Formats: sequence, C-alpha cells, structure tokens
Amino acid sequence: VCIVYTRLTYICVSINIIGYGFVGSAMGFLCESNNVKINVCDLQQKTGEISYFTSNIQKLIKYSESENDINYYFICVPTPSNLEGECDISIIHNTLSNLNTYITKKTNVIIKSTMAPGSCSKLQNTFTKLDIVLCPEFLKELTYKDDIYNASFVLLGLSQKFDIVEYSDLINLFKKLYAHNSDINIIIKTYEECELFKYTLNTYFATKITFFNEIYELCESMNVDYQNLKSMFSLEPRIGEYGITVPGDDGRGYSKSCLPKEIRGLIKLQQNLGLSSELASCINNRNLYFRSK
Repeated sequence: VCIVYTRLTYICVSINIIGYGFVGSAMGFLCESNNVKINVCDLQQKTGEISYFTSNIQKLIKYSESENDINYYFICVPTPSNLEGECDISIIHNTLSNLNTYITKKTNVIIKSTMAPGSCSKLQNTFTKLDIVLCPEFLKELTYKDDIYNASFVLLGLSQKFDIVEYSDLINLFKKLYAHNSDINIIIKTYEECELFKYTLNTYFATKITFFNEIYELCESMNVDYQNLKSMFSLEPRIGEYGITVPGDDGRGYSKSCLPKEIRGLIKLQQNLGLSSELASCINNRNLYFRSK
C-alpha cells in the first residue's frame, strides 16, 4: 500500500501487477526503487519486495480492496503472435474479464502489454466497469530495469472521450513511481495513437536492422570490411547507433520477442485493412533469411 496525495487529502491506493515476466518485474523494480509497495499475481511463485503474492486474480482483488480506496492493476501478460500473425490478446481478455466480474471499488487498469491498434477501444467497450489506460513499455530485454528507471517519458493512452480532471490521481501515481526523476514527461494520447506509436517504433527498428544486414551482406560480396564502413556512420548523426551493429548480440538480423512479433502483427493489420503489406512482408522474409545464417 502506498499513499498518494491529492488536492484535498491522502488516499490509500493499492498497486497490483498481473504478470511478472520482464515487463512486470520492470514495473516491480521501478516501484521498489521509489518505495512503492506492490502485490503480484502470476502463475509462478515470485520473490522479492512483494507485499502479497497469489496466482489467483480473485484473491488478489479481495486483498487489494480490503483496505484501499483506489486499486491500480498493471496488466503485463504476454501477447504472442497467433498462427495468422496477429497479436493474441486472449490472456489480456481473460484477465479483464476476471477484474470486471469481481471488483467492487474504483479500479484503474493500466495495460502494459503490446496490442494491435484498435484493441484497447474494443476492450473498454466490452468491460465497462473498468477504467482502462494503455501505457506502452519501451524496454529492451537485456536492459529492461535500466530502461524503465531512466525513461524520459510515460505515455498514457485514454479513450477519446476522456476528461483529464478524472485522471489527476493517475498522473500523481506516475509522479510517485518516478519520484527519482522530477522531469519525467507524462504524455496523454488516445488509445489508437499509443498503440500505433508502439507498432511504428518496433517495426521501424526491425526495418533498420534489416537494412544494415543488407549492407553487411553487400560488404561481404565486395570484400569490404563492414566494421570500417560502420566507423564512418557517425559522420552522419541522422543514422544513429541503434541497429547498425552486425552481427548483433545473438547473430544476424533481429530476434527476441518484440520485433518479430510486431512486424508480423503489422503485416496482418495491413492485410485486414486492405492495405499493401509488401514492405513489411519483405522485411520479415529477409530477417528469416538472415537469422538462418
């Protein structure tokens, strides 16, 4: 339980994290760093600075509501690609269904999991008892704790009908979570803008990595030392550092969970909208080729 100050009084709030993989544990690290106590729900036992742990959402709700006025639930569950390449949000859907069924007090649900653009509005229309906020994460798996702690901004996606006054407590909460950084920039946008921003960033990063793998292959064919060529990229600051190291940490192309998933998600989204997915499909296919090397 932590205390958040409002204009009139102190309010008891409860911070609950559902799903404690690298995104959920990053949130846990952020809370621990700023002396904010947390409750955790996950299928596997977790340890650390956790006030209450359970694998049962109904028990989490009962505990969270026992002594608190406002309850925040950070949803950090997986959203893997399904067989068609779409982002599978079934775990999010099931989690929200449980919350919608059992909550009795004011509840804010902050979704950290990645979803295809358009998903959050549909979820809010389905689970009307919940006040859903989308808060995309921008973490690298190898440096997730540093990334969340040193973030320069927090992006909050709200319904297009939102009233900013109603979210003053939420904004105060994030200021508490980033008490170590008084300059944190809290940005309010719509659900769709936040969803598409996350997709745009990760698919751009995938595109950039693929491009420099193409240049690496060109160097090999022309007997040019790629590392010598790379040393010249700093002459043009618009290139930047990200994605130009070839091979990467674990070989050619991009890997891990986010970039492959979201390039496939973009392909399916474009196809569903009747748009060309030729570029994204080419990036995906070329990366499969580079990963095979």
